[in-house]
Formats: sequence, structure tokens, C-alpha cells
Amino acid sequence: MPRSGGLWSSPGDVKAKDFLFECKQTQKKSYSLNQEKLKKLNHEAILSSKRPALSLILGDKSEFIVLRKDDFLELINN
Repeated sequence: MPRSGGLWSSPGDVKAKDFLFECKQTQKKSYSLNQEKLKKLNHEAILSSKRPALSLILGDKSEFIVLRKDDFLELINN
């Protein structure tokens, strides 16, 4: 959904119980992810009292979820 989460009053694309998801989709085989994008997502998640997560769907429809290492370790250890 273009511009979803693009409003200052409603950050992120999807809010789940514990996570604020930023969702990206591209028909290309790659997606450029940089520190600026991750810092923005992390900041918005903190303001929402949630953990940041990035959902990424690439050209072949493979979907990946990017999490902070500490959040991932906590999830797999519970």
C-alpha cells in the first residue's frame, strides 16, 4: 500500500501485539536497506512501545522478516 505508515501520527504499516512492521515489496531481485531506514523504524517502534520488524517481499514472492538480534534471540529462547 503506497504511503501506508507515511503519516507522522500513524507510523509503520502494520501494528501487531508486540511488533511494529514496516512492509516493503518489490518486483526486483534486491532491495536496498540502509542504516537510516532501520533507525527510523526502530525510533517509530520505540514511540509505539513495540519491537521493530521489517517485512520484505522480493520479486519471486519470497518473504523475509528482519528483526533486531536481541528480539530474535528472545523469541527463539522462549
